[in-house]
This record gives sequence, C-alpha cells and structure tokens, in this order.
Amino acid sequence: MIFLRNSELAPFQHRIELKRTYQFDRFGFGSAASSQAPLSADPNVEYVDADTLAPGCLLRNWKEGDWFIPLGMQEKKKLSDFFIDEKIPLFQKMAIPILVSNGEIVWICGMRLDERHKITPKTVRILKLEYTPRDAHIE
Repeated sequence: MIFLRNSELAPFQHRIELKRTYQFDRFGFGSAASSQAPLSADPNVEYVDADTLAPGCLLRNWKEGDWFIPLGMQEKKKLSDFFIDEKIPLFQKMAIPILVSNGEIVWICGMRLDERHKITPKTVRILKLEYTPRDAHIE
C-alpha cells in the first residue's frame, strides 16, 4: 500500500532561471543550451525553442483552469481534461511539475510539450529541458 504525506499533495511553486540545474524535494529539473534537438524516447527530456521562453520561469503544480495546446494540436485543452484522458489520479497530478513562462504552459514535465514552444525551422536557439522524478514515499 502506498501512503502519501500531505506535503506531497500540497501546492508548490518554484521560480527558476534557465540554463541551471535544481534539486527540489519532489523532483529535479535542469535546462541547458543545445546545438541540436535529437529525437528522444525519454519522456523526461524535451527540447524547446529558447526564444519562446522568458528568462525567469515557474515550476508549479496543476491549477484549476490551466490549459495548453498539446504538441501536434491546434486547439487548446484544459489540463484537467488532459489528465483525465491520460488516466492520471488526483494524487499524481498534484505532484507533476508544470513549466510555465509568461503565464503559458510550456511543458507538463515528463508528459507533453505545448505546441507554441516546439522546435521549428525558424528556431535559432534550442534549450534542452530535463525532469528527474522522485518516487512517492512508500510506508
């Protein structure tokens, strides 16, 4: 049986700078400039157009009313609907970090990139994002 501490369901928000590495209680996160964007089978690594991001970003959990444009789509989707479609339970969705820049969701860490931040032929600067999840505490 898995028991979660209240702190694992508590809202979180971390202000971060790009091109740095961070270790938080629940996860690690890093970003670095990249000269290329290779296809990766690792869902915890993503490449984005660096020029679509503000210098300071937020890593926070899901909030009611959040929406994004999933990679490959043209229409926005509520994050709550995305989590339902992906069959993500409440305790898990509260723990998933969301990278936000200028109020826009950039990446649901380990899950899906927003279409507005993907690499395109016009991309000049590439940023590699890496998320390191930590397992839930088992007691």
